[in-house]
Amino acid sequence: MLARWKKVVERRGQSVLISSYFYNGIQTKYFREIGLWYGLDNYMIIDFSGYYLADEAARCQNYLRNRLRRESGAFIETTLNRLVARGEKLLDFAKRVGQRSRLGDNIFSIFYRFSELCLEFGPAMYFPILSEPAIEEAVRSLIKKRKPADAEHIYEVFTSSVEPTAGSYELASLHRIAIAYKRSGRRQTIRLMAMLDDHLARYGWLAFTKFVGRPWTKRTLLARISHLLRDKSARGDSKILDQYRQRKRETATLVRQLKLSGREQGLIRSAQQLAYFRTWRVDVYTQAGYRIRNLLYAIARRVRVSPREVVWMTYKEIKDCLSNGKTFPVVLGRHIWRVD
Repeated sequence: MLARWKKVVERRGQSVLISSYFYNGIQTKYFREIGLWYGLDNYMIIDFSGYYLADEAARCQNYLRNRLRRESGAFIETTLNRLVARGEKLLDFAKRVGQRSRLGDNIFSIFYRFSELCLEFGPAMYFPILSEPAIEEAVRSLIKKRKPADAEHIYEVFTSSVEPTAGSYELASLHRIAIAYKRSGRRQTIRLMAMLDDHLARYGWLAFTKFVGRPWTKRTLLARISHLLRDKSARGDSKILDQYRQRKRETATLVRQLKLSGREQGLIRSAQQLAYFRTWRVDVYTQAGYRIRNLLYAIARRVRVSPREVVWMTYKEIKDCLSNGKTFPVVLGRHIWRVD
């Protein structure tokens, strides 16, 4: 009998290096380390899309659905807390690597440790995808029991994040700088330059999506600010973040109106945390890749590829080259492939 494959996700523009972490980090052994007993051990990639064995995916989702029925939102919250701890561990390591001016002869051991942390965080990429159907079913069922007139709106509130993402904070910060720039008569003052420096220090990593991209500069920020002012769309940072504060207040009001129990409130809280986590988990990998640019440059020199090409190798290929003192065979008379 032929195996049935199920398309789970499509990710265009994603580097091979980060894909190799995503797809290998969702094996059962990594899920078991955070207290879940099923993972996805088989996958294939066709035209940027990830496919998984339908039976494996169904077994995972049934397991998660049964856990949710028994433990409600507490199960989701516990799992997310474990994944957040792993994500913070990965970020801490990446920041320490990024602060080193010289890596010496430890490139292999540093990359090996970075790769292990990336793989251990791997379940974060698919836990939301696998668990959301069960969460959404439970939230809809909860709302249906109360029979409110605006069920769809309530469902949207209960399954949306009430915490701003890093992208939201970055946009709010940029709008604040744009307003200050306008008030100064569009002069590039010392204060404005300091604001831009602070912005880049806080959010510069957002331009390095999934190990690919060019870090922002003051020039690129000024270009974005000019666009905001030209379109007259620059707003105060508080207005951009208001949607989250409003959603949090609305959630509290609906919880009182529907008279939700503590267990039901836990389910709603976990649904909203899961919505936030979907973005946070990608941000972790994005920031980690940005912080270890010095390591990627060192690896590129060692295996004799360009810094832009090294992220189109899998972590296993990089480890093999580093451990055996090999260079990556990109040239056989001419380039086998080139990143443009």
